[in-house]
Amino acid sequence: MSLVGIDLGGTKLAAVRIREGEIVARARIPNTSEPDGLVDCARAGIESVWDVDVAAVGVGVAGLVSWPEGVFA
Repeated sequence: MSLVGIDLGGTKLAAVRIREGEIVARARIPNTSEPDGLVDCARAGIESVWDVDVAAVGVGVAGLVSWPEGVFA
């Protein structure tokens, strides 16, 4: 079983896949501050480290997030 972690920052997204406490895949993807671009960036990050045995994905975002309003601050 693997876990995926996403760090969604202001200028980049960092993604890792961890299995048994070891990082087995990682990616860094430049992002945009546009809401649609952030979603695409998150999807690309997850897909870049994905494997069939992923059990969960965690996402860290600095600041406030309001999905209904589309706010990432």
